[in-house]
Amino acid sequence: VSLCFSPASREYLVVATGEDLIFWDTNKLQKDGPPSLLKRFKKPISSISCAPFGAQHVAIACEDKYLTLYDFRAEGVAGTLTMASGTFGQVQWSRASEHILATSNESEIRIWDTRMLHPVAKFNSGHSAKICSIAWSATGVQEIAVGLQDMTILFFNVTGEQCRPSIRGGPLVRYSPCGKAVVTSGLPKGDEAIRLWAMPPAFPAALDAPPPTSRPVLNRTYYDFFSEPSWSRVRLVAFEESRIVLIDMDVLPEHTDSQFAKRFSDPAWPPDDKTNTPPPN
Repeated sequence: VSLCFSPASREYLVVATGEDLIFWDTNKLQKDGPPSLLKRFKKPISSISCAPFGAQHVAIACEDKYLTLYDFRAEGVAGTLTMASGTFGQVQWSRASEHILATSNESEIRIWDTRMLHPVAKFNSGHSAKICSIAWSATGVQEIAVGLQDMTILFFNVTGEQCRPSIRGGPLVRYSPCGKAVVTSGLPKGDEAIRLWAMPPAFPAALDAPPPTSRPVLNRTYYDFFSEPSWSRVRLVAFEESRIVLIDMDVLPEHTDSQFAKRFSDPAWPPDDKTNTPPPN
């Protein structure tokens, strides 16, 4: 399963499952009725990502050599990026540009400009483990976090240089809303919580710094973030068996990542009924 929120409407959750790209009205998640099918692909979808700044495109990576750009406004395919060899794995749009996105292929990361038909940069993770997730820094800095199948999280700049020490956090990684930490999930059974990590310092300062620490913030096994550009609202999406749980919380511009972690760690949150009730202050 992969998901993002529709750029056409922040009330619609776009979900990729199997070969189907579907959208779901988040106001009706608790009600009966199937979601709406946007498009069915010939190959299973491995990852999707929506463009930032209200752009109307979602990138769909299937288990083949094609990356499809779907236009919500036109309700059809806007373009296709093609790899000369191999298949697309993960895809994530840059938080800083509606034209720049990153993709993965086993152990390789490629940076694409959607106005061109070829990658503008590519580099290898330097590890034999398969890439399971990629994430762009939430602050607009051109930095990418890479989650590997062996639980390692790596940090690269767009030229392929490792810019921070690695951490062992699980194959799934996202930057926190304020950009000062990373959130990970997917550790082996027994430690399945979503964890918030203090951002490792950049090199060379990291050489003298203590190892990064983490704390569990939510007992879920899979997750994703949606954040409005103003950071006035953050939505956490958690997967619990066959259920999608949406958790809304207010995040003011002055909030820090430590406050973000404290709110999610509150024993009274999330509520038992799993509704979108606002979290406690």
